[in-house]
Amino acid sequence: MKKIIGILFFGFSLFGCKEKISEKREFEEKVEFNQRLANELKRMAEIDQIAAYIPQGEYKKMTDEQWNSFKDSVFTTHEKRLKQILDQYGFVGFDLAGKEGSQNFWLMVQHSDHNPDFQKEVLKK
Repeated sequence: MKKIIGILFFGFSLFGCKEKISEKREFEEKVEFNQRLANELKRMAEIDQIAAYIPQGEYKKMTDEQWNSFKDSVFTTHEKRLKQILDQYGFVGFDLAGKEGSQNFWLMVQHSDHNPDFQKEVLKK
């Protein structure tokens, strides 16, 4: 009797492990690194960082109104593109755009303060 219970227990254990492996495979999608996207996010982040700080260089010549308009334009334009990227790829992880690309994506999402629903959507993904 003990042998039968032991065999059944062992069999159920193997079956349980097999299920977990197959479930894991469903969620593992091969994501190919996208250098073009990583480069785009890097360029966008450079502009984002100009808009996020105190005006420097040529930007110092802008009036407060011009500066605020510039910042709003940068953040709004980037948000539109980030939404497109999110729709196409989902959250931009390390596998898709590298560590820097993923960080750039999230950095710019944080500057979409005027649209917290978008920020929450990205955070969920």
